[in-house]
Amino acid sequence: MLTKLHALLRLRTSPAIFFSAAGIIAVFVAATLLFTDAMDTFFSEGSAWVIENLGWFYILGVATFLGFLIYLAVGRFGQVRLGADDERPEHANLSRFAMLFAAGIGTILMFRAVAEPVNPFANEHPEQPEFVVEHHETTGTLPAVRPED
Repeated sequence: MLTKLHALLRLRTSPAIFFSAAGIIAVFVAATLLFTDAMDTFFSEGSAWVIENLGWFYILGVATFLGFLIYLAVGRFGQVRLGADDERPEHANLSRFAMLFAAGIGTILMFRAVAEPVNPFANEHPEQPEFVVEHHETTGTLPAVRPED
């Protein structure tokens, strides 16, 4: 039955792997929607455990990956041409760096455009209790963060 559905959907994957993964995802999404509080507790505790016990592993992974990238750039693979041997590059190195830099900054801006305005509402700041956010009664808007009276 799954093989027929796989052929009908014209998928170019293994039916067993695809439908197993789709089933796991469906169960996960259904559990998250039906048991929001339990899943929130589960993921909060899991996240806290990972941060507390495996933070070193993240740092080690990033440092290893950075070392590998430096090895590739400095080693013989850093001289590999991305075109024909007699063809000149379309862009200079400075232009390539500028494009990569702009892409990185653009990604950060897209993330921060949402994260920064929501941050005061999502997180309390116990280190700065003198700042509060109050709802403006007449206009229904939230003015800027102001010192507490």
